[in-house]
Amino acid sequence: MKAFAVLILVLISSVSAAEYISSLAGPGKIRIAVDEWPPYQSQNYKHFGSAHRVITEAFAKSGIQTEYGWHQWALTLKKARTGEWDGAALSQWSEEKDKYFLFSDPVMSAQKVFFHLREKSFDWKDYSDLKDVVIGGTTGYSYGKEFDEADAKGEVTMLRVGKNEQAFKMLMDGRIDTFLFERRAGYFLIHEKFPELLTQITHHAQPVQKVEYHLILSKRVKESAERLKQFNKGLKQLKEGGLVEFYLREGLAGRYNPGN
Repeated sequence: MKAFAVLILVLISSVSAAEYISSLAGPGKIRIAVDEWPPYQSQNYKHFGSAHRVITEAFAKSGIQTEYGWHQWALTLKKARTGEWDGAALSQWSEEKDKYFLFSDPVMSAQKVFFHLREKSFDWKDYSDLKDVVIGGTTGYSYGKEFDEADAKGEVTMLRVGKNEQAFKMLMDGRIDTFLFERRAGYFLIHEKFPELLTQITHHAQPVQKVEYHLILSKRVKESAERLKQFNKGLKQLKEGGLVEFYLREGLAGRYNPGN
């Protein structure tokens, strides 16, 4: 009986150790897993992009240094969920993510729209209009609860790829009919990578989703709750000073591009 009780205690201790871990970054530092999403997030940009400038400066107000690790989005979420990295950026809220992450106050908002070729007519009002449309998407991205449910049920046809740049190439090659992506970042990417296509690609005015993006911190990491309070405090100060919107506009204007 005594041996059985000891075994139970060992199992409980093992579960607790598996559920909560200390940050691998150590005191005064946080490790955030991220993906390429110019101009907001990019390994080659000044400040690592406009959104990362916001994140870095918000933490800096509490004396916390930031380290970024670059992965495709699906892997980014996995590394943050397990606590291998302290968190991830940027992410919209979902019920599934809420099981594993703490969400910051909104860092920025955006609209996700359908990009398509001007020469090909495209219109939609509801999901029934999309039944014969091949939609390009990005692996690991959510497009809102309603759209994601339609995708899961097979009511829309999605072809997902790992990189946004790849999806625009597929759009030009005719392999997809539309690409579902954030409006401002989409035009920025076209301007940077495919400037000759600016007159050939447009978007539908009706957004699929209006969304807010957050820093998310792993619930497995012990320090996450306190760090989130520190981040939100710094973010609020930046917003009150008008710096968040200023940095985001600077990014869209190309001020953080390599060589500028």
